[in-house]
Amino acid sequence: MARDRFKRALGSLIWALLGRRRMVRFGQFLVNTGRLDILNDLAGNGEEVIQEVVLARANQPLVVFDVGAFRGWWTERLLRIARPAHRALEIYLFEPSKRNHAILLERMSTFPQNASLHPVQLGLSDRFGDGNFFVAGTGGTNSLVKHHILTPDVTTEKIQLTSVDLFCREHSIDTLSLLKIDTEGHDLRVLEGCKQMLSDHRIQVAQFEYNQLWIPARCFLKDAFDLLQGHGYCVGKVTPRGVEFYTSWHWELETFRLANFLACLPAWKPRFPQIRWWREA
Repeated sequence: MARDRFKRALGSLIWALLGRRRMVRFGQFLVNTGRLDILNDLAGNGEEVIQEVVLARANQPLVVFDVGAFRGWWTERLLRIARPAHRALEIYLFEPSKRNHAILLERMSTFPQNASLHPVQLGLSDRFGDGNFFVAGTGGTNSLVKHHILTPDVTTEKIQLTSVDLFCREHSIDTLSLLKIDTEGHDLRVLEGCKQMLSDHRIQVAQFEYNQLWIPARCFLKDAFDLLQGHGYCVGKVTPRGVEFYTSWHWELETFRLANFLACLPAWKPRFPQIRWWREA
């Protein structure tokens, strides 16, 4: 009772000092900082560390899928940290938009030439066939999910879809060293298109983006946990301080805030720097 009274009194004091709006903003800042939910910055959000670990520890040849490549920034960063020893590095860049694919091809000419690059004008999903791709100007929110963030100049483009399982079978790709997915809300469908590769443990490490666009996609992080942990993968969140691995899904994780999650085979888990979850720390 005394603790509850203290909390109410402290809340009333902060409200009086800051006002309700600033109080909420300050609270969000503290929560985001504590949860290690930060801005989407390759150099500072932990993604570069994932790239470094995979480059250093994966068996050659290294095969990487950049799904939702857009302008190719993620691949460009990977190439810049790759050492000359990684000569057997192959990267497939999937960008379904005709316009953005053309821009990607132009940008690739400036990338470090230390890998075999394969630009692919296909969308990855859980099925083969046609799809409606919603293109929002030149921004990075293009998606197979129609959502409220799209700008007024949105156009719809018919694209060809396939799945990771189908593509790997058709191109005789046995193992993926790293599967990176950034498809603005369609990430779970891409993972569902990997079921055979996941079942056979032929994907060593997978990284996917989770954000507010999972809401219009009618997807939950729990769905990804069920799929990935059901196939024996360890799942955690990529943070600047290391990967925050979880024994299982928990409702506290379902924030719909921007974050990158990692799935890896158990043998890979100790290779990544780690931080304990705040609930367990």
